[in-house]
Amino acid sequence: MGKSKKLVGILMAAFGAFLFGIGGVVAGDLLGRKIISASSLVSFRLTFGGLILLIIFFIKDRQQLFDVFKNKMNVLTLLAFGVFGLLFAQSMYTLSVSLGNPAVATVLQSLSPSVMILMTIMFEKARPSKYLIGAILLSIFGTFLLVTNGNTNELSVSIMAIVCGLLSAVGVANFTFIPRKLVKENQTIIIVGLGLFTGGVIGNFISPFWQVSSSATAWDWAEIGFIAVFSTAIAYAIYLGSLNYIEPILTSLLDILEPLTASVASVIFLGTTLYSVQLIGIAVVILSVVAINVMDYYKCKAEDKEACKNKLKESFDGEVENARI
Repeated sequence: MGKSKKLVGILMAAFGAFLFGIGGVVAGDLLGRKIISASSLVSFRLTFGGLILLIIFFIKDRQQLFDVFKNKMNVLTLLAFGVFGLLFAQSMYTLSVSLGNPAVATVLQSLSPSVMILMTIMFEKARPSKYLIGAILLSIFGTFLLVTNGNTNELSVSIMAIVCGLLSAVGVANFTFIPRKLVKENQTIIIVGLGLFTGGVIGNFISPFWQVSSSATAWDWAEIGFIAVFSTAIAYAIYLGSLNYIEPILTSLLDILEPLTASVASVIFLGTTLYSVQLIGIAVVILSVVAINVMDYYKCKAEDKEACKNKLKESFDGEVENARI
């Protein structure tokens, strides 16, 4: 692979992660000024973000889009994926942003790899290596520093913000496991688009996207549109597109730019205060995520290089459904 193509892939993955991260900060601004409720924002984001992806793919290959619905089990899986995966994860994440701040919410959601390992241990009776256990403990320690600022008598954000952030990580794990079969049989972007749109449709029955404050200005609507178009549709398109140029492991590692972007942008644009101990906590959590990805990659590569490449691709296709905002 040429260096220029690899650079293109790195820039695409990095920019996609940046858009995901900045979307959380834009959401924090809207929610902080009570322009739109957390649930209505989720409905808007999922509905239109998913719709844009589906329109793009409909123009490109409408037949493959409709092939997904030929199997009744696929329809049920898509419904579960959209509701218990994307809608649940998005709702919990956005509530965490509303009750706390985008920096803490995004870092808590990034704990999803640790959650997925714990779920695999519980439900598939897998035996993790001591290194993976160490990485999970590292992520727990980083989370402790982030939410307590080193003071066990006082939390940096409300307990509900923490609970919702952790539940969003569980939601990410859900929508990684639920559509595994669908992702293997169909292009990932189709499943992402259908899942987003399905979750959005269901979300509108709970809290319609048009329930926006009457005081909303053109700028407010532009921010809402930015979340749906740039931090969802375009972010997913270029993020997934980066796989044409670089290995999945590199794309996954560049994903750490999402919590970094959310943290820095929260401080600059929202006036969020992050103390030194919290910054250390964020760094520790990011380190644990990197460690999990790298350990999985080298363990797999040592066993079978070609099989490893296919396994990583399948694994990554499951992980990219991360419903960030």
